[in-house]
Amino acid sequence: MIPHWFARWATGRVVLAAVVVWLGLGFLIFQLCPYESVREASGGALLEETFGYSATQALEKIGAMDDTARRDYGTFQYFDALNTLLMVVAMSLALAFTLGRLTGPRNPLRIVVMLPALVGVFELIENTVLVSLASGATAGAALAGPVTSLKLVLGFISLPITLLCFLVLGVKSVISARRS
Repeated sequence: MIPHWFARWATGRVVLAAVVVWLGLGFLIFQLCPYESVREASGGALLEETFGYSATQALEKIGAMDDTARRDYGTFQYFDALNTLLMVVAMSLALAFTLGRLTGPRNPLRIVVMLPALVGVFELIENTVLVSLASGATAGAALAGPVTSLKLVLGFISLPITLLCFLVLGVKSVISARRS
Protein backbone atom coordinates (compact mmCIF):
# COMPACT_ATOMS: atom_id res chain seq x y z
CA MET A 1 0.00 0.00 0.00
CA ILE A 2 2.94 2.34 0.67
CA PRO A 3 5.44 1.98 -2.17
CA HIS A 4 8.82 0.86 -0.86
CA TRP A 5 10.69 3.71 -2.55
CA PHE A 6 8.31 6.24 -0.95
CA ALA A 7 8.54 4.66 2.50
CA ARG A 8 12.34 4.97 2.34
CA TRP A 9 11.95 8.73 1.92
CA ALA A 10 9.55 8.99 4.86
CA THR A 11 12.13 9.62 7.57
CA GLY A 12 11.64 12.05 10.42
CA ARG A 13 14.00 14.64 8.93
CA VAL A 14 12.51 14.45 5.46
CA VAL A 15 8.97 14.73 6.85
CA LEU A 16 9.96 17.71 8.99
CA ALA A 17 11.68 19.40 6.02
CA ALA A 18 8.68 18.76 3.74
CA VAL A 19 6.23 20.16 6.29
CA VAL A 20 8.40 23.24 6.94
CA VAL A 21 8.77 23.90 3.19
CA TRP A 22 5.02 23.41 2.61
CA LEU A 23 3.94 25.66 5.47
CA GLY A 24 6.64 28.26 4.79
CA LEU A 25 6.00 28.55 1.09
CA GLY A 26 2.25 28.28 1.66
CA PHE A 27 2.46 31.26 4.03
CA LEU A 28 4.44 33.23 1.46
CA ILE A 29 2.07 32.29 -1.35
CA PHE A 30 -0.93 33.55 0.57
CA GLN A 31 0.89 36.70 1.71
CA LEU A 32 2.65 37.73 -1.49
CA CYS A 33 0.20 36.55 -4.15
CA PRO A 34 -3.08 38.27 -5.01
CA TYR A 35 -5.11 36.15 -2.54
CA GLU A 36 -6.38 39.02 -0.37
CA SER A 37 -7.11 41.36 -3.26
CA VAL A 38 -9.06 38.62 -5.05
CA ARG A 39 -11.04 37.89 -1.87
CA GLU A 40 -11.92 41.56 -1.58
CA ALA A 41 -12.87 41.77 -5.26
CA SER A 42 -15.07 38.70 -4.96
CA GLY A 43 -16.83 39.99 -1.87
CA GLY A 44 -15.56 37.42 0.62
CA ALA A 45 -14.76 33.74 0.50
CA LEU A 46 -13.39 32.46 -2.79
CA LEU A 47 -15.13 29.67 -4.65
CA GLU A 48 -12.49 27.15 -3.53
CA GLU A 49 -13.36 28.02 0.07
CA THR A 50 -17.10 27.52 -0.43
CA PHE A 51 -18.95 24.24 -0.02
CA GLY A 52 -21.72 23.30 -2.44
CA TYR A 53 -21.93 26.18 -4.89
CA SER A 54 -23.72 25.83 -8.21
CA ALA A 55 -22.52 26.57 -11.74
CA THR A 56 -24.69 29.69 -11.76
CA GLN A 57 -23.19 30.90 -8.48
CA ALA A 58 -19.66 30.28 -9.79
CA LEU A 59 -20.32 32.23 -12.98
CA GLU A 60 -21.99 35.06 -11.07
CA LYS A 61 -19.16 35.30 -8.53
CA ILE A 62 -16.46 35.40 -11.20
CA GLY A 63 -18.59 37.58 -13.48
CA ALA A 64 -18.90 40.19 -10.73
CA MET A 65 -15.12 40.67 -10.72
CA ASP A 66 -13.47 43.27 -12.93
CA ASP A 67 -10.87 42.22 -15.52
CA THR A 68 -7.93 42.80 -13.16
CA ALA A 69 -9.50 40.74 -10.38
CA ARG A 70 -10.30 37.89 -12.80
CA ARG A 71 -6.72 37.94 -14.10
CA ASP A 72 -5.40 37.95 -10.52
CA TYR A 73 -7.77 35.12 -9.63
CA GLY A 74 -6.42 33.03 -12.50
CA THR A 75 -2.85 33.85 -11.44
CA PHE A 76 -3.59 32.88 -7.86
CA GLN A 77 -4.77 29.45 -9.04
CA TYR A 78 -1.27 28.65 -10.33
CA PHE A 79 0.27 29.51 -6.98
CA ASP A 80 -2.46 27.54 -5.24
CA ALA A 81 -1.54 24.55 -7.43
CA LEU A 82 2.08 24.83 -6.23
CA ASN A 83 0.83 24.92 -2.63
CA THR A 84 -1.24 21.82 -3.38
CA LEU A 85 1.74 19.89 -4.70
CA LEU A 86 3.76 20.81 -1.60
CA MET A 87 0.85 19.72 0.62
CA VAL A 88 0.53 16.38 -1.14
CA VAL A 89 4.23 15.63 -0.68
CA ALA A 90 4.35 16.75 2.96
CA MET A 91 1.18 15.02 4.12
CA SER A 92 1.83 11.83 2.14
CA LEU A 93 5.31 11.59 3.64
CA ALA A 94 3.90 12.30 7.11
CA LEU A 95 1.32 9.54 6.74
CA ALA A 96 3.89 7.10 5.32
CA PHE A 97 6.18 7.91 8.26
CA THR A 98 3.55 7.41 10.95
CA LEU A 99 1.66 4.50 9.41
CA GLY A 100 4.93 2.76 8.62
CA ARG A 101 5.68 2.77 12.34
CA LEU A 102 2.16 2.05 13.57
CA THR A 103 1.02 -0.72 11.21
CA GLY A 104 2.39 -3.83 9.59
CA PRO A 105 3.42 -3.87 5.93
CA ARG A 106 0.17 -5.47 4.76
CA ASN A 107 -2.20 -3.52 6.99
CA PRO A 108 -5.11 -2.14 4.94
CA LEU A 109 -4.99 1.13 6.92
CA ARG A 110 -1.91 2.04 4.94
CA ILE A 111 -4.18 3.00 2.06
CA VAL A 112 -4.76 6.25 3.99
CA VAL A 113 -1.37 7.42 2.70
CA MET A 114 -3.12 7.99 -0.65
CA LEU A 115 -5.65 10.43 0.85
CA PRO A 116 -3.53 13.59 0.39
CA ALA A 117 -2.91 12.63 -3.24
CA LEU A 118 -6.66 12.28 -3.77
CA VAL A 119 -7.19 15.72 -2.21
CA GLY A 120 -4.46 17.02 -4.54
CA VAL A 121 -6.14 15.57 -7.63
CA PHE A 122 -9.43 17.30 -6.82
CA GLU A 123 -7.59 20.52 -5.94
CA LEU A 124 -5.73 20.55 -9.26
CA ILE A 125 -8.94 19.85 -11.19
CA GLU A 126 -10.55 22.70 -9.27
CA ASN A 127 -7.61 25.03 -10.05
CA THR A 128 -7.86 24.17 -13.75
CA VAL A 129 -11.60 24.80 -13.88
CA LEU A 130 -11.29 28.09 -11.98
CA VAL A 131 -8.49 29.31 -14.27
CA SER A 132 -10.77 28.51 -17.20
CA LEU A 133 -13.72 30.34 -15.65
CA ALA A 134 -11.54 33.35 -14.75
CA SER A 135 -10.44 33.44 -18.41
CA GLY A 136 -14.06 33.85 -19.51
CA ALA A 137 -14.93 30.27 -20.43
CA THR A 138 -18.15 28.82 -19.08
CA ALA A 139 -17.46 25.15 -19.81
CA GLY A 140 -16.70 23.32 -16.62
CA ALA A 141 -18.75 25.62 -14.40
CA ALA A 142 -21.00 22.72 -13.40
CA LEU A 143 -17.94 20.70 -12.40
CA ALA A 144 -16.42 23.37 -10.13
CA GLY A 145 -18.85 23.12 -7.19
CA PRO A 146 -18.86 19.33 -6.81
CA VAL A 147 -15.07 19.13 -7.20
CA THR A 148 -14.58 21.84 -4.58
CA SER A 149 -16.97 20.06 -2.21
CA LEU A 150 -15.12 16.75 -2.62
CA LYS A 151 -11.79 18.49 -2.08
CA LEU A 152 -13.02 20.19 1.07
CA VAL A 153 -14.50 17.00 2.55
CA LEU A 154 -11.38 14.95 1.81
CA GLY A 155 -9.13 17.74 3.04
CA PHE A 156 -11.06 18.05 6.29
CA ILE A 157 -10.64 14.29 6.76
CA SER A 158 -6.97 14.15 5.70
CA LEU A 159 -5.49 16.68 8.13
CA PRO A 160 -7.09 15.29 11.32
CA ILE A 161 -6.12 11.74 10.32
CA THR A 162 -2.51 12.87 9.84
CA LEU A 163 -2.48 14.65 13.20
CA LEU A 164 -4.11 11.64 14.89
CA CYS A 165 -1.44 9.34 13.45
CA PHE A 166 1.29 11.57 14.91
CA LEU A 167 -0.51 11.65 18.26
CA VAL A 168 -0.86 7.86 18.37
CA LEU A 169 2.80 7.44 17.37
CA GLY A 170 3.84 9.86 20.11
CA VAL A 171 1.78 8.02 22.74
CA LYS A 172 3.20 4.70 21.55
CA SER A 173 6.74 6.10 21.81
CA VAL A 174 6.16 7.39 25.36
CA ILE A 175 4.69 4.05 26.46
CA SER A 176 7.62 2.17 24.89
CA ALA A 177 10.13 4.49 26.56
CA ARG A 178 8.53 3.97 29.99
CA ARG A 179 8.67 0.18 29.58
CA SER A 180 12.38 0.27 28.80
